[in-house]
Amino acid sequence: MVKIGVLSIMVGHIAIENNEKYNTDGLPSTLSRKIVTDLLRNDLGFEGLVITDAMNMEAVTQFQSPSLKAIEAGCDIVLMPSDEAKLINSVKEKMDKDQEFREQVYESVKRVLRVKLGIIRYS
Repeated sequence: MVKIGVLSIMVGHIAIENNEKYNTDGLPSTLSRKIVTDLLRNDLGFEGLVITDAMNMEAVTQFQSPSLKAIEAGCDIVLMPSDEAKLINSVKEKMDKDQEFREQVYESVKRVLRVKLGIIRYS
């Protein structure tokens, strides 16, 4: 469990190997749903904000659409995307096509607003 009172966690751009359950298959943790959603949200019960490290770093820029992949993985806030306008358009397009993704983005927005308004709830 993540200690109560932790408002946010920044996910690093590190790949995880030699871990049967959380191997990121060569992806940085930031882009891995196994890490962001399965480990942080589901297994550790973290309800706060998951924030990426800077998305203009070489560790992630070698992947196609890394900022969108980070959101797909479950990150709530993307720091320093290489092309913000392109990211916004990609997110909107995916939300139009994918109901599950749209709901995930709405949950991220709710988490951000709760922190901004000081309305934090912990299970």
